[in-house]
Amino acid sequence: MRSHAGEQVARRFDEPERRVLSTLLMIGGCGMLFGLVLLHGLAVADPIDTVVLGLSAPALVGLAVATWTRSLRTGSVYRTLTVAVGLGFFLWQTVGLLQTPQGVDPALAPMSGVAPFVFVLAFLGWQAERAMLISGGFLAATLLLPVLLVSSAAIPNPGIRTFVDFFVRYGVGQTLMVGAVLLFARNRRQVADAAYRLSVLGQLARTDTLTGLLNRRGLLQQIGLEAERNTVQPCRLALVFIDLDHFKLVNDRWGHPVGDQVLMELADVLRRAVRTSDVVGRWGGEEFVVLMRRPTTGEALFLADRIRRSVERHEFPVVGALTASFGVAELAPDEEVASVITAADEALYRAKAGGRNRTCASRRMMARMEQIESGKMDAVNAGS
Repeated sequence: MRSHAGEQVARRFDEPERRVLSTLLMIGGCGMLFGLVLLHGLAVADPIDTVVLGLSAPALVGLAVATWTRSLRTGSVYRTLTVAVGLGFFLWQTVGLLQTPQGVDPALAPMSGVAPFVFVLAFLGWQAERAMLISGGFLAATLLLPVLLVSSAAIPNPGIRTFVDFFVRYGVGQTLMVGAVLLFARNRRQVADAAYRLSVLGQLARTDTLTGLLNRRGLLQQIGLEAERNTVQPCRLALVFIDLDHFKLVNDRWGHPVGDQVLMELADVLRRAVRTSDVVGRWGGEEFVVLMRRPTTGEALFLADRIRRSVERHEFPVVGALTASFGVAELAPDEEVASVITAADEALYRAKAGGRNRTCASRRMMARMEQIESGKMDAVNAGS
């Protein structure tokens, strides 16, 4: 059974195919509608054209909309198309044979160009084994139909040579086509499975198994990506280092299973307390990190202290009330990620040394806040 992360990866791989499929369905539906209007405009449409195009056009448009809006999965769309195209092909073959009594061969000639669509759609919609059964059943039905019509005297016997030519050109050719599609489908499946496994492994390598948050590797990758964007288009970023106070006493008194439960509970508290734009991760042990996107100067300090109060008010299972210390540093466009991590860690150390359960800003961040405040005061004094 796929994990939640695995489902997200699968959806990401399915997204380009969904867009292409919905676009092709919409083009096909609109093309059929245009053809129907054109045939009637030229007064050359017969009843069969009107029925086939009149039913197919809105059906394709409806499937396109359902695919685009994710009301239907791509696999369900392929299965629907397989059944529709297969039945339509079979009816077309039957009508063609019955309406061409003077020669069976002209009625059978167009079949070789259309039948492969049924095989391809079947392998896209089902697993290989079931798709093989469906493709084989469809091929057998279309091969036996002329024989049944001739044996029931519904159409004249075209002669043994016509049947031999038909079985060789259509039967052998389409059997080889099914084999080629099978090889393609298996290769496609293997590539998709390999990409899925690699993505899931990458996700697992960046995720903390205990809390489900990003681990240190995942955090460093995310911080690095945000820092690169910060150099291209300057925007505020801040790091908040969080350390649970006296966590060693929790493990010593209640044991490591309770300590693990406390860490999982703290992870949930942090998830609920941060903004939707923020990223939370576990740095290691009882230390966590919040990456804040686009806070104004000094805002990260206020947001971090609000999270601190959320932790302080929370009742942890078995243990009860706990507190945490916070260190905050801002990432300027001209700063290295390593220096900001060091600054946030140093601010956290000062928060711990200053009595714990408090929030401290880095020295550079404090200097920047004082500079802004001084500028405001100068502006007020100049105005007065």
